Amino acid sequence: MNYNYLKFLCIIPFFIFLWLSLNWNNIDSGINHSNLLNLTTSYAGYNFLMLHGTIYALLYLLLLMSNYSHKFDQLIIRIRRKDIIKKMFLKVIYLSILFVGIFTIINVLMISVFSDTSLLIQTGFYLGAFISFISTVFLYSMLGLVFSTFYIITFSETKSLILTFISSTLFVCCDLILGWDTPFSDIVVFDNLFSSSGFNLLKYMFIYFKDLFILACFYFGLVIIFKEKDIIHV
Repeated sequence: MNYNYLKFLCIIPFFIFLWLSLNWNNIDSGINHSNLLNLTTSYAGYNFLMLHGTIYALLYLLLLMSNYSHKFDQLIIRIRRKDIIKKMFLKVIYLSILFVGIFTIINVLMISVFSDTSLLIQTGFYLGAFISFISTVFLYSMLGLVFSTFYIITFSETKSLILTFISSTLFVCCDLILGWDTPFSDIVVFDNLFSSSGFNLLKYMFIYFKDLFILACFYFGLVIIFKEKDIIHV
């Protein structure tokens, strides 16, 4: 296994520790229907939007940087610029799936350990976890592509990391404080799943089409920017 990918496995103990630290009060007396939302809500705990926009985002970006292909000036001699962007795009998607997959598996396993399986099936928890996984993969893919865009423009990992982190923090604050619809709004799944008004699956289908469109715009935008970029004088 590539050493860089081993770094992703190192986040497992961190996620487990964080999950237990943030959810211990809810699992101390056992998980039931009333406190299941407390374990899955996007407004507190392990799945808190603020964590996704700050700590998780920073951790993801650091891991993405460690797996990044930095030598564009060398690659461009051997590979077409469009192919370089394609490799970059696919790597961002793959690493997003890996990062979010670990995050989601930890959440599902920990909740499954401390609760009754029949309760989770009855409440639709596993469906919610799957939908949340897909939604969050889209979010982190966008985050990775924002980083990629800044990197193509600046060719500085540090500047790209700082600019992307600031953007992520601003977006999540606009969502939580100002109530604006942002990409972070799209990963609020369990709160809708457990709401009295019912769960609208069609809503998330529209969200996924929107996210695919945004990813496509990022891809073609990166191709255009990199095509016009003067590598030699960067």
